[in-house]
Amino acid sequence: MMRRATLLALGLAVTLPALARAQSPSPKPRTTPWYVSVSHYGRWVALAASAGFIAVAVNRHDQASQEFQSLVLFCHQNSARCVLGTDGKYLDPTPEARFQQTLKLDARAGRWIMAGQITLFAAGGMFLIDLLDRDHSPKNIPYTPFEAYAAPGRVGLQVTF
Repeated sequence: MMRRATLLALGLAVTLPALARAQSPSPKPRTTPWYVSVSHYGRWVALAASAGFIAVAVNRHDQASQEFQSLVLFCHQNSARCVLGTDGKYLDPTPEARFQQTLKLDARAGRWIMAGQITLFAAGGMFLIDLLDRDHSPKNIPYTPFEAYAAPGRVGLQVTF
């Protein structure tokens, strides 16, 4: 038994350094342009920003719709106060103010939706950059002579020479 353990230790002492030398050094890391590194994580930031901008645009549009509905309700209740002038504006300042507020909120919604579309376009560009500049070389997986196994009724560790 002692002799078998000595032979195993001697075999490991001789084999392991040879296996370690057989491993090639890890390849030099591939240098990528700065915009590839930025696009790898920035695409998610741009996508989240786009979703946020679009959510704000929907909110502003809903506010504009509510303001316009209140103007319509006001004009149904007070049709005499909702008379239009020759220039297309309401003669009474109350419905005119509500209409101007509707236009203002709609314009804001348009700007927010434009910002959402621009950032969505930028996120798509970053996804393409990351897809096109991908490293297709195989990953460096270090060799190990040890292998764990599990079989029905057996669990163990195997050393391959």
